[in-house]
Amino acid sequence: GKICDTETSIATPNKRPRRKPVVMTGNFRLIWLNENKDNFNNSLTQLQRVSNSINSFDDADECIDFLTYMTEDIVFMIVSETLYRDIMQVLQDIGQIKFVYIFSDNHTQLQNLNKEWSKIKGVYVDITSLCGDLLTASEMCHRNTLSINLIGESDRIVDEKLNTLECSFMYTQILKEILLTIDFTREHIDQFVKYYKERFPNGFISSHDAKMLETEYYHKSPIYWYTSSSLLYSTLNRALRLMDVGLIVKLGFFLRDLHQNIVKLHMEQFSEQSHLKPFTVYLGQGLSQTDFEQLKNATGYLLSFNNFLSTSCDREVSSIFAESNASDPNHIGVLFQISVDPSIAKMFYADIEDESQYQNEKEILFSMHSIFRVGQVK
Repeated sequence: GKICDTETSIATPNKRPRRKPVVMTGNFRLIWLNENKDNFNNSLTQLQRVSNSINSFDDADECIDFLTYMTEDIVFMIVSETLYRDIMQVLQDIGQIKFVYIFSDNHTQLQNLNKEWSKIKGVYVDITSLCGDLLTASEMCHRNTLSINLIGESDRIVDEKLNTLECSFMYTQILKEILLTIDFTREHIDQFVKYYKERFPNGFISSHDAKMLETEYYHKSPIYWYTSSSLLYSTLNRALRLMDVGLIVKLGFFLRDLHQNIVKLHMEQFSEQSHLKPFTVYLGQGLSQTDFEQLKNATGYLLSFNNFLSTSCDREVSSIFAESNASDPNHIGVLFQISVDPSIAKMFYADIEDESQYQNEKEILFSMHSIFRVGQVK
């Protein structure tokens, strides 16, 4: 991958990444191919603390057959050093596999494998460091799955021009407006928790996060939950990206609460004239080659995001996310520089420092369907 800068402006209204997920959630699956089942069982407990979806195999052919019929968006593979040479070419060609991690007793003999195979992320001799890198990679993948829409060139957005918006934007906008009118209760939280427990019946994380939601949801702000709960953060953004209407409705209680939390803070923070000075925020993420080519030719166009959008006032923090895609041949790291003018913007965003789990980060959170004008790409 490579790194590019993109400047955008509002059309309507510590030096580290903001957070790593506590777990790999969403449409990610972890697959371990190891001829020694005992080794897997010894490491299973630690792996269950970073992923709810784990499959293990000791036969390479069975593993390949399973991968052939996979429907998950992203697969992370752990392969033992004794098996990787026989199947690495096959793994390299399977689109769902994002990264391959080699688990070995001898790190030095297997150095520089990533130069031979682009999907190999590294060689590991202990499960703890492997788990840490799995979380880092899954956070990058979460950010790179943000869906963007380019809207045809126009000076302003007016009602009669709404049919120029992409369908996914329109559908989620309508669905959001409906959900914002519903009076959700604890029953809706319980229904979502039940759904999640049924999806991951044996997951360590599902039981822990679900219990926290059941007992603590109303005791903390929605923004706190968004920044602390990988279950809510990744599941909501995945549902919006895939236009999974059923899952969006199940999460309607949280979508409404999070939007209203942002609106409340926005009104408090930007109501006085002294707080209406323009400012700049940054967003670092990876784009596919196709999306990037479209963006390069979209100067003057409008750019919309279906998801809630996490940005930072700290350029260095966002640059880290953009640069993390440099080793990914399927993505181009893009740093969005976004100029915000509170005096004219007609959308909602807020400084969430006081309500975030990570209060030392300069994060500005935009609600769904934020719209920007593309300035220039360089």
